[in-house]
Amino acid sequence: MRNLSRRLRRLQATFTDATGLVPESPAWFEHWREQIRRVLAESDYCPRPRTPLDVFRSYLWQEE
Repeated sequence: MRNLSRRLRRLQATFTDATGLVPESPAWFEHWREQIRRVLAESDYCPRPRTPLDVFRSYLWQEE
C-alpha cells in the first residue's frame, strides 16, 4: 500500500492546472489565497481561470 501511495503522489505531481501549479499543493493554495485577497481588495478584479471550490473551503476554514 505504501508503494501505491508513493506512486500516486508522483503521478499527481506531474499534472498541473491552468495556473501551471500542481492542484492542492502548498504553492497552489498560496496562489489562490493571493487571488482571493485581490478580489476582496479590488472591486474590479476577476481572477482567470475561475477559482476552484477547494480554495474557498481552505480560505474559510484556515486557522490563523
